[in-house]
Amino acid sequence: MVEQNLSDEQTQNEIEQLTQEALEELNKGSDWTEMNEDYFNELRERYQKGPDEIGPRQFKTYINKDMPIYMIVIPAGKQLSGEEIIQYFHIISEDLEVGECNGSHELITGTELENKYNIIYFN
Repeated sequence: MVEQNLSDEQTQNEIEQLTQEALEELNKGSDWTEMNEDYFNELRERYQKGPDEIGPRQFKTYINKDMPIYMIVIPAGKQLSGEEIIQYFHIISEDLEVGECNGSHELITGTELENKYNIIYFN
């Protein structure tokens, strides 16, 4: 019984120490790597994929014909739902008339993109 309590205490101390070390590492700041062509080539080689499978995200921009609304549409990936594959998109919208920092973000399906914004996105 005493050995079990000692082991539990040691484990708890190790967990606390590792947690503290991880928090200290996080507080040092993040190191970001630009996703340039060298980066994508490395990923393609590592995962044995082609440029059409791994590469920079392509996006399209739109402007509303009646209102000064600017929109960026970025493919966010596909997900299997039952027997149907659903395409998702990130939508970033900005009101150009406001003239100050503004905008909104939305994650929607391809069907919602077509129904809500009358946009059919083809690659």
